[in-house]
Amino acid sequence: MIAYEGNKLEDLITKYLDVYKKKEVNKEELEKILQTALKQIEPLDPDDIPDSAVENILKTLMAKKFTGDSAIDLTMISGLLAMPLPEHFAVIDTFVLEGIYKLKDKQFYPKELKSLVLKKWQSMKGKDGKAKKITSKDYINYLKIVKGIKKSISEGASGRNFSLSDIDRALYAYKKHSR
Repeated sequence: MIAYEGNKLEDLITKYLDVYKKKEVNKEELEKILQTALKQIEPLDPDDIPDSAVENILKTLMAKKFTGDSAIDLTMISGLLAMPLPEHFAVIDTFVLEGIYKLKDKQFYPKELKSLVLKKWQSMKGKDGKAKKITSKDYINYLKIVKGIKKSISEGASGRNFSLSDIDRALYAYKKHSR
């Protein structure tokens, strides 16, 4: 687990915005909104966070004034949320979605979650070879599946407690290194 020390969000945001930004972003306002969102979510049980709360956070952080012409995408926002609250959020990207799709025929998550494995996740690359856009709905469904995997593990005999971020890293490695 990554230890979160103090307020390092500005450094993180500055580093990545220098790479991705298309227009000027108000980093102070972005950090203020992110901190407000995290304070509202932190006291909640990770299993009890309503989809609408996650959707509102994503909608706010993905507002045009912050994202410009794709400065901050959902993958980066999920990282900003997961870094300080790894029990509540997980990082999403095309690798983990394709990894989850590959697991659909194995019994690694509850049957009721299989309907959330969208056909879109089979290949996150479009016909043009570019990555398909990951939507807020994809992220909400992804969190449900990762929470379902965590629940299955905790109900098993191992007795280990994994954070959602631990599970997203394992899914990433599974997709990247499995054949």
